[in-house]
Amino acid sequence: MIRLNKVVSIAVAGYFLLGSPGSVQAEEREPAKGSSFSQIVVNAKPEDVYKAIIKLRDESKDSVKELSREGQHACVLEETFDNLPIIGDAKCVYKEVYVPYRTIEYYMVRSEKFRAFEGRWQIAPSATGEATNLSLSSYVDLAIPVPFAKQLTKLQTMKGVKKRLKDVKTICESPNHSVK
Repeated sequence: MIRLNKVVSIAVAGYFLLGSPGSVQAEEREPAKGSSFSQIVVNAKPEDVYKAIIKLRDESKDSVKELSREGQHACVLEETFDNLPIIGDAKCVYKEVYVPYRTIEYYMVRSEKFRAFEGRWQIAPSATGEATNLSLSSYVDLAIPVPFAKQLTKLQTMKGVKKRLKDVKTICESPNHSVK
């Protein structure tokens, strides 16, 4: 009985991590409890904001490598993090799921140093339609037992969330911006 429960647990975990043709859509997943969250208003159309997020990732080719693609709606990436506080260098394989101009969700497939690595970009037109409300939630949990790891990780994650939001705003609002 214990062995069967373990097999079922592994199968369920694999289903949600690796996805399936009928798997949960990005917008239906709830952010992890304890996620770092921030939001910003960007003076650009949702389409441009979405493209800027993708552009930021694509410009990180030295640290982010695409491993596989599932059409226009998902891809699996491997990201290398150098000199992280507490853990040093780390690699993480994660899946991004796209709902164009609305959400980009990511969740971990595997990592030796992270127990969790997930989050969601949400893109919505402002009430006036002249700008875009952009939010990012991110949750990282270390697989290494370190005192105060959760607090330090949350602080570092929040810094990263705010930086990424600011970077997207800068790209979209620069006078000579071009997102393809």
